[in-house]
Amino acid sequence: MAHSANTADSPRPPTPVSSAGTGLRFLFGATIFLSAFLLFMVQPLQGKVILPWFGGAPMVWTTCLLFYQALLLAGSLYAHALSTLPRRIRAALHVTLIASSLVLMGLLQKAWASPITPGPAWAPDPTAQPVVAILRILLIAIGLPYFILSSTSSLLQACYHRVRPEDRPYGFYALSNAGSLLGLLLYPTVVEPTFRILVQGRLWGGGYTVFAACCAGCVLLAAATRRAGPDCALPERANAGPRATASQMLSWIVLSFAASVFLMATTNQMTADVAPIPFLWVLPLALYLLTFIISFGVRTTRFRVLIALLFLPAALGAAYVVGRPLKIPIAHQILVYASALFLGCLLCHTEVYRRRPHPRQLTLFYLLIATGGVAGGAFAAFLAPVIFSGYWEFHLSLLAACAVAAGVLMRCSKPERRIAWGIPLSAPLIAIVFFLCEDYGRKHANAVLMTRSFYGALRVVCEEVRPGTRIHALMHGSVCHGYQTDLGPTVLEPTAYYGRNSGIGRTMSQLRRQAGPSGLRIGLLGLGVGTLSAYAEPGDEIRFYEINPQVVKIARMTDYFTYLEHCPAEITIRLGDARLSLERELTQHGSCRFDVLAIDVLHGDAIPTHVLTREAFVTYLAHLQRNGVLAFHVTNAHVELAPVLWALRREFALHGVFIETKGNLKTTLDAAWVILSRDRAILQAEPLQAVAVDPSRIRRFPVWTDDFSSLYRALRR
Repeated sequence: MAHSANTADSPRPPTPVSSAGTGLRFLFGATIFLSAFLLFMVQPLQGKVILPWFGGAPMVWTTCLLFYQALLLAGSLYAHALSTLPRRIRAALHVTLIASSLVLMGLLQKAWASPITPGPAWAPDPTAQPVVAILRILLIAIGLPYFILSSTSSLLQACYHRVRPEDRPYGFYALSNAGSLLGLLLYPTVVEPTFRILVQGRLWGGGYTVFAACCAGCVLLAAATRRAGPDCALPERANAGPRATASQMLSWIVLSFAASVFLMATTNQMTADVAPIPFLWVLPLALYLLTFIISFGVRTTRFRVLIALLFLPAALGAAYVVGRPLKIPIAHQILVYASALFLGCLLCHTEVYRRRPHPRQLTLFYLLIATGGVAGGAFAAFLAPVIFSGYWEFHLSLLAACAVAAGVLMRCSKPERRIAWGIPLSAPLIAIVFFLCEDYGRKHANAVLMTRSFYGALRVVCEEVRPGTRIHALMHGSVCHGYQTDLGPTVLEPTAYYGRNSGIGRTMSQLRRQAGPSGLRIGLLGLGVGTLSAYAEPGDEIRFYEINPQVVKIARMTDYFTYLEHCPAEITIRLGDARLSLERELTQHGSCRFDVLAIDVLHGDAIPTHVLTREAFVTYLAHLQRNGVLAFHVTNAHVELAPVLWALRREFALHGVFIETKGNLKTTLDAAWVILSRDRAILQAEPLQAVAVDPSRIRRFPVWTDDFSSLYRALRR
């Protein structure tokens, strides 16, 4: 996802620059800087806007990256095609396109209250294909402005050369990438914690308006300048240097493809095992961009052996961490993944630069690099979920980078020394392969079913917990989403985090004592294997809300799980994002009048923050009986969510208890639940108070809203 760059031609004697020339260079440089800043600032902003509509799935950002890469490629092609046109036609077309983007943003501003943040009406249909829905939303929201921004760097460099042919424009490349990095880094550190999403969208729209005026001025200024020679020709020696070979061009695509997949896979791995927060979107992308700046600016080809040697221990660390996400502190995971990504992409991009062609083929060079990047994005977003049952693209991209490192080390050594190189080199490579195979084997061990979709990789494992007693468990990565014993009288007993001693178990017992003859109305966000239905009795009504169709399919597989089949209550399953479904029901049919509404979508590491906001609580409370209960499952290795809920408890003047219980590690697990209600009497019952955590242990936290939340602050320190 790098901007187009240019390698320097042979040195020229310095040319005196007038004050007017300095001002002109400043205008073009400021416009290029601002375009790159806006280009990369909008990426995490848009990702954060649409993430809640797709259940907080890590693949949302991967799909966004594919969209951004595709438009960057389209922008490069557009700039290249535009440069072949006469200057006046070129200026007229580009200024018209800029004006059109401003008109479109003005219309969207009226419809959405912000020019780039879609309104609630754009939330996807539950049956829509997620990748297609995301690309459609992005195309309408920012497609045209993003396309214009992506063409700016190379287009304005050509325009500047028209105005001042004696002044080389190649220095604008570093300026462009500096703007990109600044935009990326400022978003999670300054913009997200400070401004609400609507304000962010309006500020970005204002910045784009300033850019549009500057860009139009630059293009018109270039069109009004006459000079001798072919229109829009860049300085080059037309007949100098050999043409790139087919194998050389293929290497540009393959190495760029490998780096792009490594970026996508690492980002997916980090957000799946840690949390899908803008910081963990921005960090890998910033490192990826930085590798382009270093490899093409510092010219690291002379250091490629050192880079390869440094990469191998980083890759070894990543291979070790990938199979142990719950055992390693979050900061260490981020550091290890980031180090491996940075050094791996730096190695690939250094090799791309080493194979660069003569400057007269520069346009082709960068188009093929962009093509490799888009191909890598398409592979990670479209193909990998279809052909892999798990997140194996990370393993493969790590091994591919190791192969590049090994190739560099072997090529740079003399033939007679390659055996001496190979002996110490084989040790870390063998260890990396061992750890990756160990993770692969662990995730396949006892697996009777493996499947993957946009929402993640699932597997059903069968284990013997004690002689004569087996369990089938539904796993999402390293996280268990429920299990059931298949023998003996405990076959329909609530297990895992739903045991009778847990917060939800004690709450259900208390509600059952108070239930009338009509039974209980129970709602649950997150189906799992349907464990909550073990508490149901005849006359009850249970409604599950589940976003992943694969989970629904697995929960109904009676060879593994029978909670739903044997449930005596009336069961309904709503497919789609749970909060959106609740809002639709409230609008179309009124309150569901639940006695208990349990939220069990927070246990995994992909936290959907939109279910923990003030607006979400308004919906939940509207669906509850007056004395109904909200139950939140907050067991989590990396994120501390009790303070978030305690802040919402204060906001809505609710009563609450925070319950932590120990499991027997056979049929039940350690569980943490936050129970909230308008009715103090329910929560004052002795079974709940006996295991309640002292509220003074819960730290204070700001209330989250739909346009202001920060998972980064909730991470366990």
